Amino acid sequence: MQQPTLGALGYINSLPFFYPIEKGIIPCTAALNYDTPFSNNRRLRTGQLDIALISASEYLAQREHYTLLDSLCIGAKMKVMSVCLYTRLPVTKLSGLTVGLTDHSASSVNLLKVLCHHFWKVTPNFERFGKIDEHPQYDAFLLIGDASLQNPSFSGYATIDLAHAWYRETGLPFTFALFAAKKDTDPASVTETQAQLQKALAWSQSHRDEIIAAAGDKTALPEPILQEYFNTLQYSLTPEMQQGLETFNNLFKAQQPALL
Repeated sequence: MQQPTLGALGYINSLPFFYPIEKGIIPCTAALNYDTPFSNNRRLRTGQLDIALISASEYLAQREHYTLLDSLCIGAKMKVMSVCLYTRLPVTKLSGLTVGLTDHSASSVNLLKVLCHHFWKVTPNFERFGKIDEHPQYDAFLLIGDASLQNPSFSGYATIDLAHAWYRETGLPFTFALFAAKKDTDPASVTETQAQLQKALAWSQSHRDEIIAAAGDKTALPEPILQEYFNTLQYSLTPEMQQGLETFNNLFKAQQPALL
């Protein structure tokens, strides 16, 4: 059996999956390849990866081409802290204004577009940006992952946690990322990799202090913030998480031309 390639993420929210594998605590037969969610989406779609942690939006758009590792995810219920919109104006006043978008994510960007279109009833102009220090040119801008955690606020901007905004509007959790494999990936490799990821997650859940310490080393964030952050995260693709995922998918598809 050829060694499969596994697209990993370097954000601290994925540490429970990849830290025990990196440290050799949980053996993994797949070769880890680290990148951003946006790049993982592209590389899995084009066959450069066999299995990957990808944006939920990518899975929903291409699900006929993917096999879902259906017990694992990264999501949040009432807030997430690491997917935030920073805005100079109330969100209901953003029509016609420019909103900067991180180039690292698809699910977070599409969640913002769904919130704008269906709930806030605004039509901003969306523009990708590369660096955080470009933010002053935008009326609002979106950051994800460690960059958002490390910048809970910016002077002159209000911070909107998008998972909290989604929960407030729908009463449902939000799934940001999922593990998926290309349809032609060897089924035995997919089953084996899923089992190894589940073991890694189980180890991390029983060694939370070590995961928190590793997250602190990576970000220099204080331990209380990291404790709060990991308390928000959901790693099991429960029926409630699936309901939130499909609700998001239906809303996105209902007005898709307007959201592109």
